[in-house]
Amino acid sequence: MSQVQKAQGNVFQVFLDGVIQPASRFNTSMWQPGQATKVALFAAGSLSPDTLHTVTIVKDTEPMLAGTKVEPNYVTFHGFVGDDSSARLVAPAALEKASPPRKVEFLGDSITAGFDNQCDIPGSPKGFPWSESFGKSWATLICDELDAECHYNAWSGFGMVSNCCGGATFASDVWSRTLATVGSANPSDPHGTTPDNMWDFKAWTADAVVINLGTNDYLGPTPTPKSAAFRERYLALVLATAQAYGDGVHFFLACGPMSTDYCTEVDWVIGRANAWGVKAHFLDQRGFDGGKYGRTCAFGHPSSRIDAAMATSGSAFIKAAMGW
Repeated sequence: MSQVQKAQGNVFQVFLDGVIQPASRFNTSMWQPGQATKVALFAAGSLSPDTLHTVTIVKDTEPMLAGTKVEPNYVTFHGFVGDDSSARLVAPAALEKASPPRKVEFLGDSITAGFDNQCDIPGSPKGFPWSESFGKSWATLICDELDAECHYNAWSGFGMVSNCCGGATFASDVWSRTLATVGSANPSDPHGTTPDNMWDFKAWTADAVVINLGTNDYLGPTPTPKSAAFRERYLALVLATAQAYGDGVHFFLACGPMSTDYCTEVDWVIGRANAWGVKAHFLDQRGFDGGKYGRTCAFGHPSSRIDAAMATSGSAFIKAAMGW
């Protein structure tokens, strides 16, 4: 049972004992803001009361598709409810397992979110945001390959200092938030958030941070004041995050595949970060959209096959750099 703040393009996938259940997939588009909604995940009596099952619900879409003007769009989960024929509900604490020893954080835009990445899958949902699957994105696949616990902040249209499609809030702003779509109580402040929504970086310490931002900044092939601002903001973000996470954290700063105009700026940030004693690496995501891995999707975005290839390459690079 969940409550949505604003019903817009939230799609959820359901897993039963680790297996995805396509028939249980649901979205919030018809939900009423502020009202609790019950979702029937399984038919009554379909789960044996004598069998212990693990039910996992995963949000498969970004905070708000094409919503670079930030507005509340979050869902509050209230809990599971069983019927008379269902198996007993077991509190999560009773099933807790040890957390994976590796922790990885991702910050990106539509490339990371998986925008339209199901376009190459026959029979997949069509139209936005239904054609998007974060579960098939390169970031999620890298996390699985690394056997890591991961945090993600991926939102289409957002950049480091400029967005593709308007809005004064940037990806570099929302990274410090617990809920990305909760902005400042001050309408004239597009960069801040409420004090209780600020993320506590001490609560969860990443071993590796992966960033791919720059496609939506449209920096161009020659240096400009915008590219200088991009470099400075990027470096400040990396240095602040390194200070929060400690000396052991590694940064993997990516460029590509949809644009390479910001690669020079990323190289500059890596050089300066390393000079400050931060462990920063270039994650090369260029060239994956050249046809070797099949078609691209809407507006040149990576397809599921391209995402898979990026994940194979990226996870191998991260493993080598981290000694995993």
